[in-house]
This record gives sequence, structure tokens and C-alpha cells, in this order.
Amino acid sequence: VASFHGNGYVRERAITLLAEIRDGRELPYLLIRANDWVSQVRSAAQEAIQARLIPEYAGHFVTNLPLVERLLRSERADYGGLVQSIFVLLQKPEARAVLHAGFTAANRQVRRLSYRLAVTAPGEDVSLVLTRALHERDPIIRTWAAQQAAAVLDQEALQSAVSMMAHDPSMPVRRMALQITVEHFPAIAHDMLL
Repeated sequence: VASFHGNGYVRERAITLLAEIRDGRELPYLLIRANDWVSQVRSAAQEAIQARLIPEYAGHFVTNLPLVERLLRSERADYGGLVQSIFVLLQKPEARAVLHAGFTAANRQVRRLSYRLAVTAPGEDVSLVLTRALHERDPIIRTWAAQQAAAVLDQEALQSAVSMMAHDPSMPVRRMALQITVEHFPAIAHDMLL
């Protein structure tokens, strides 16, 4: 509560005390105060976040991905470096299981961001991630996966994905299936177009 106080000195002291907590409960408040309008509060919060860029904290960062991504839209300071450091942590092999756990999070923003980070993670099985994304209940994730498929999958995996996409309940996904078929598999496009 003190981290939301109107007085900057109170918020700065709250951040100092929150930085001593190391169980993940403090992270959302640090991420919010990283965009504080007082530079001292902002710096203290960012310093505390930097100290948590360790594999043991990856799960807490995944849970708070919407707050991390929100920093990219903030204009008080340039948070690109901080956010990129968090993304790099989450894309490391030792954080892969935690990032994949984000695929099943209750929060749809966490699910969406987890998929996007996983697809660009070094050493990730992109075909597996996109296939899983195409089975998601969220039509935004399925549409995104359909858009990614043509760019990253090999011909065999793409053909398998297209046959799944062609029967999707969402029209944008079916439209992507048709477009991919016309561009990549013209021999079978005629029947699909009809």
C-alpha cells in the first residue's frame, strides 16, 4: 500500500523495504514503481528488478508478464533494456519449463506473451510451440500462430498445420490456411479455393 502513497519519499522507502523481500510477492509492485514519476523511486525499483534477473525468479516474471510488457508502452523513461533483460532470462533453456507453464496461465495476456517469447527462444522447438498454440482456446493466439506458421515451419510441418487451420472455428485462421495453401501448396489450392 505504501508503494502507492502520494509522497515520493514514502514510495521510495517502500521500494527499499520491498527489495528485501525475495519470494516473488514484491515483484508486481517493483514493476509498477519502475515507471514512477519520481526518478529516485523509479531507479530504486529498477535496481531491485535487476537484482532479480536470475533463473529462480523466472516463474515470477512469467506471472507478471503483462506488467513487464506495460513498461514498453511507458514514456517516462526508456525501459527497453530492462524489458529485454527480462525476456532474455525467460528465453534461456533453464527457464523453458516455466515459460511453457505460462501457456496454461489463467491470464490470457500471460499466455499470449509466453507463446511469443517461446517462438523466438534459442533452441526452442518452434513447430511444437506453434502446434500447441493452434490448439489454444484463445482465437487471438490461434490467429497469431497461423500468421507465424508460414514464416517459420518447414514444408512438412506447415502442411500439417494448414490442414488443422483449415477446420478452425475462427475465420481469420481459416483465411490464413487458404492464403498459405495458395502461396506454398498451389497444387492443392484449387480444390480448397472452390
